[in-house]
Amino acid sequence: MSRDKLAPIFDESKPYTIEAWEESRDLLIAQWKEVIGRPSFTDYEKKTTLLETFEHPDFHGTLYRQSTGPNAEQLVFLMEPTCASSSPRPGAIVPFYHPDTMAGYDLKKRQQIEDEKNIQFGLHLVRQGYVVVCTEAFPFNTVPEPVNNCGFAWWQAAADKIKNDHPNWTGIGKLIWDTRRAVDLLLSQNNIDENRIVIMGHSLGGKMAFCT
Repeated sequence: MSRDKLAPIFDESKPYTIEAWEESRDLLIAQWKEVIGRPSFTDYEKKTTLLETFEHPDFHGTLYRQSTGPNAEQLVFLMEPTCASSSPRPGAIVPFYHPDTMAGYDLKKRQQIEDEKNIQFGLHLVRQGYVVVCTEAFPFNTVPEPVNNCGFAWWQAAADKIKNDHPNWTGIGKLIWDTRRAVDLLLSQNNIDENRIVIMGHSLGGKMAFCT
């Protein structure tokens, strides 16, 4: 459906009711899926490879490389609280460009990020007893950094790869797909309360959280 022909969500001649919303919901979901598109692959081997473990006063950290397609992977950082937590444990997914920023922990230097300007949602949540997964995002999990990385060159290179490999997919479609794989990782952990799962983010991470 072309964007200039989209109909109003509700019939303007009828009152806005819960029943009217329920009637429209399935159609809206179908339209949304059409907009974001779909990948070219239908199945692939879902692998999660342990890379490193970290100890921090507030959490036990595990860095994984997780497959998101036949030839695609993303970094995910699992943070488990060292403080007493309820059982089963609540969980959170915090997507962003790189897992370090939301975790408040520099994974290369193995030290806490002290910059108070960073919105360290992952660190805040693990301190509250949540099991947290912080993720890496498109374009950084899609293509290597371009040699001449000026302006939006990295984004353009990733967009070109998506268009070439998956003509019927979009960047936001991949962002949603990858975030859902992180949800899978969280739910695969022991003693997770599936009724107490939150997803939140800042900037691009907020967009990923909202759309997922």
